[in-house]
Amino acid sequence: MKGLTINKRKSFVMVFSKKAVTLTCNIKVKGEVLEQVSQFQYLGSMLTSTGKCDIDIRRRIGIAKTAYKNMKSVLTSRSISIATRLRLLKCYVWSVLVYGCECWTISQTTQNRLEAAEMWFLRRMMRISWTMKLRNDTVLQRAGTTRQLMRTIVTRQVRFLGHVLRKKQLEHLVLTGKVEGRRDRGRQRMTYLGWLSRVTDRSTLDIIRKCMERQEHLIVADVRL
Repeated sequence: MKGLTINKRKSFVMVFSKKAVTLTCNIKVKGEVLEQVSQFQYLGSMLTSTGKCDIDIRRRIGIAKTAYKNMKSVLTSRSISIATRLRLLKCYVWSVLVYGCECWTISQTTQNRLEAAEMWFLRRMMRISWTMKLRNDTVLQRAGTTRQLMRTIVTRQVRFLGHVLRKKQLEHLVLTGKVEGRRDRGRQRMTYLGWLSRVTDRSTLDIIRKCMERQEHLIVADVRL
């Protein structure tokens, strides 16, 4: 487009591939080859050449814990009701954690890590030391709440999916299209729709149909966490 130029110092190239050997990509700007990287931060999210979300999720958890520590004096204050502190936690800490979660494909290991982070916040907010050896159910009961982080993430993902599918543009084709050729040997990677199908116990076709009909609330109601 007219008036747009590429800054060579701020531009990088990256190849998305699940192969063990990284392919080389030579893209030149005015005769100079751009640097090829294996990961790159874009709009606050960490993109990796493997296409997985694990690094980005771990990074978001770390940033959220930093945000919690900056507000520790408020979130652990006994002069503030637990209900108010929970609202502050969701507003100022959870919002940092779930930034960009609409695009996450979450494995069981990553789901366990997110749920552990949720309890990390609650235990420290309630001033419950690990030496007290209290079960998570007891901590949730004392806080007067339930596990809500994963449900929040799935709700945002389903709403985002509906928005993407109803546009019927390139993103729709990426999610619903099929790649020609033979599959690689071994266990296949979990897809975005596959993750939502597992967590909602619905088929991918049913999820797509409900999103197209603006019935995302019915999908969220069936979340199994």
